[in-house]
Amino acid sequence: MLGPLQQVLENADLADAVRTDLHTAHRNGLRLLKLVNSLLDFSRVEAGRMQALFTPEDLSTLTADLASNFRSACERAGLALTIDCPPLEESVYIDRDMWEKIIFNLLSNAFKFTLQGGISVQICREGDAARIAVTDTGVGISAEALPRIFERFHRVEESRGRSHEGTGIGLALVRELVRLHGGSISVASTPGAGTVFTVYLPFGCRHLPTAQVGVRAQSTSAVRAQTFVEEALRCLPDTAAPHPAPAEVSRQRIVLADDNADMRQYIQRILGDLYEVIAVADGEAALQEIARQRPDLVLSDVMMPRCDGFGLLAALRATLDTRDLPVILLSARAGDEATIEGLDIGAEAYLTKPFQARELKARVRAVLAKEEARREQESHFHMIADKAPIILWTTDETGACTYLSRQWYEFTGGTPEQDLGFGWLDRTHPLDLDIARAAFLDANRERTPFRVEYRLRGMDGSYRWMIDTGTPRFDETGQLLGYVGCVFDIGERRRMEAILDAQKSRPGTQR
Repeated sequence: MLGPLQQVLENADLADAVRTDLHTAHRNGLRLLKLVNSLLDFSRVEAGRMQALFTPEDLSTLTADLASNFRSACERAGLALTIDCPPLEESVYIDRDMWEKIIFNLLSNAFKFTLQGGISVQICREGDAARIAVTDTGVGISAEALPRIFERFHRVEESRGRSHEGTGIGLALVRELVRLHGGSISVASTPGAGTVFTVYLPFGCRHLPTAQVGVRAQSTSAVRAQTFVEEALRCLPDTAAPHPAPAEVSRQRIVLADDNADMRQYIQRILGDLYEVIAVADGEAALQEIARQRPDLVLSDVMMPRCDGFGLLAALRATLDTRDLPVILLSARAGDEATIEGLDIGAEAYLTKPFQARELKARVRAVLAKEEARREQESHFHMIADKAPIILWTTDETGACTYLSRQWYEFTGGTPEQDLGFGWLDRTHPLDLDIARAAFLDANRERTPFRVEYRLRGMDGSYRWMIDTGTPRFDETGQLLGYVGCVFDIGERRRMEAILDAQKSRPGTQR
């Protein structure tokens, strides 16, 4: 795969768009090669067939050269890379290919979880062994997660890093490769302060199998280094901003959240001709962008650092201004259960990676069309409601008020910020508050119509008796969408009833 791709990329006549797609394919081919090689290494270790060849090496020089491959990535990330590898008095017997994997895995792990500060690689003699320490000033590892850090396929899910991608293979493989060298590895970490991985390799070769000690031709680490460094660079924020739409063209706006830079660029290319796509690397950045300017749609990966897709969706649904914002979730988790989970928490659609470009376009088009139709119906309803002589209102499925017509604000003197949600309850008479609240919440729970009378405070501070009635709304599947209802003034009727009651209670009154 990589060979033919590289050959085609050398063609100077390639169109820019084609070259970009091929570069993405080549870069991810390298990632796939790295993953497959790691899995094969595991299988060979388990079968006892890992063919190591230990040769005497200048460990300080070799390690410094390997670590320097990450200097450009650290500089771009604003991190300091310190390499302190003075010469050792003795050679250390290592398998050069394995040592490259050890150093590259430790450095890529440090880079992923270090957001500020720096990374250092240090070598020194400690007794009869060489001590190699890879230290970072990253997010650290919790005490609960630390004992399992070298378990294969274990990932620290709650940890904040540059990317949420990963398989949990790297550190487990490092431990196995260090053991094959007759060495040991340990980890110490302080959450919020950083982590240090320490490797000890004995001098000499007495601890190694005699048959695996020898001399061989020096191998190259160029491809392996390129794979690790390219993956590290893809964790960094995009340097190129999306091309804005021409001023005279108004396009629907989509916020895309995905921690994979290649996926962000790929989706931007798919949708960029039709929509304005703003791409960010995680849920927190998406919330900031949505707060800056509300989009028409949110596309979000599920697994992301800082705030994942489920967290982003929950935050949007919990806020009045964004609870109706349509969201499409993207995830590598396949199967009906994953899809149902995504839809249950309020997503309009759930797409499983990998997906075809046509499928993504069709889903986006369908969700946006449905949202546009909903907004048109809502606008038409609001226009009619604002002209009605009585107060009209709507709620969502939780019972929170989402709309109050013009008559409400003219009577109460309130504002949408004060009265939407459950703020309208503050305008009911204190003696009627529990009755009004119970009527709404009980009906919402039972999904039945309701009718309740209570006193409502006007802008002059006086109270008027009102009748409030509501009817549930359902979608085509029977799911509760909320309520629609009206409030009308019965103050005059209540006054007349009070007069009649007073007359009836007088002695000698004709009955």
